[in-house]
Amino acid sequence: MIKEDDRELIASLLEIRSFSQQRLIDIPHLFIIGTTLELATLPETAKPEKPGQIAASLCRNQIHPISRTSDTREFITAVVEETANDCLRIIQ
Repeated sequence: MIKEDDRELIASLLEIRSFSQQRLIDIPHLFIIGTTLELATLPETAKPEKPGQIAASLCRNQIHPISRTSDTREFITAVVEETANDCLRIIQ
């Protein structure tokens, strides 16, 4: 479990809402992670019970290429690939 202070830091570093729509389409799994962290840092009275599930639904509504059947291994593999590809696009 990520500590509250660490969640806030990670969410701030990702700043997922500042990304362009095209970039979000290119990194859908990172979009889910960033949105999950944003939801997880909300005050207790506003925080959803299952921020990851809510984040996945919200992200699917915004960008459609997110699988509904990924297991943990597929999800992590996708995150690693997206991160690598995104970094390569940035440095080119």
